[in-house]
Amino acid sequence: MRQGPIRNRRVWTCLATAIFVGGLVAPAAAIPVEPLMLRVQDATGAPGERTAIVFRTYASRPVRRGRLNSGLAAVVQTPAGMSAMVGTTTPIASCDAVLIFSVNGDATSEPCLFDVPTQAFDVNFESLSATINAQDGVFGVIYVTLSPDAVPGQQYTLALDLGLSFLDDPEDDPVLLETRAGTLTIRAPTAPVEFSVDGGKVHPGSGAVIEIGTVEPFELQGGRLVITYDPAVATGLPEVMGDPRHGDLSLLEVTYPSPGTVQIDFQSALENFNGVPGDLLLMHFGTPPGIPIGTFSPLSILTGPGQSSLVAPNSMPLSVAWEAQAIEFETDHGIFNDGFDGGDSGFWSYLP
Repeated sequence: MRQGPIRNRRVWTCLATAIFVGGLVAPAAAIPVEPLMLRVQDATGAPGERTAIVFRTYASRPVRRGRLNSGLAAVVQTPAGMSAMVGTTTPIASCDAVLIFSVNGDATSEPCLFDVPTQAFDVNFESLSATINAQDGVFGVIYVTLSPDAVPGQQYTLALDLGLSFLDDPEDDPVLLETRAGTLTIRAPTAPVEFSVDGGKVHPGSGAVIEIGTVEPFELQGGRLVITYDPAVATGLPEVMGDPRHGDLSLLEVTYPSPGTVQIDFQSALENFNGVPGDLLLMHFGTPPGIPIGTFSPLSILTGPGQSSLVAPNSMPLSVAWEAQAIEFETDHGIFNDGFDGGDSGFWSYLP
């Protein structure tokens, strides 16, 4: 397995058109390769318990092999008039397992190397079919056990080391990477688990993608979600879809009890849904082009009798902290292409 820093950035040359001027061939224009965003998702866990650090991407760019090397640092918060207070510098006790996803299911990884004093991970992996990240979204997950002396309320920044991490494409050429750090939060052992609905940012007239999910692995047998939105910002009824990388899932029924309300009933026959936390479900709909920039359109989760609830394996009801964040309408925040550097037509997608 390859070790070492990522190679230098490459620029592909567009050979599609040659322009002849006075018998001379003008040099083809150079098109810089867009970097692949590899994000560390926010994570939460209780002292002495297992949690998960999830990595995800926003573009489908096939990978043959790679290495993820990451570190952790305390987030120091200093209230006015007080000195900085930090909990333990080693909130993670062990790295227990690694799971890397590939479309053909042939991704393998070496055992996770973890240095407790520095809290640094080192994971090497490969796919003979080079289909890691052939489908964007969840890239992989590292399962860890938190230290019993981790302090509830403390937060830590988890970031990839670009000097040591790398991804190689199917031709064993380096993939240009960009990374985004995540936050590890220690919750109290008795605190409820978190479940959220996030509207994200949308350009008026484009599609809204509502992310529904978690930041901590707790397996689910099933549940019901009743979510409200402003029907004035939707050009049609919301569609709901799941991702099998988060575990076994059956969408039993998606109904619309009233305008601006969607009810999602789901079940996991294997009782392992949310074994990989993250965006468990996506809800999307079109938006009108005339919505003013800067509009915040509220979302909510209804939790009254017969409404939203989550059920753990063995039909155990869960205590849940529900959270909903609005849809924010703003100017298009950028799109990028994927596939052009590989010689095909590629496609356009929005950069969250």
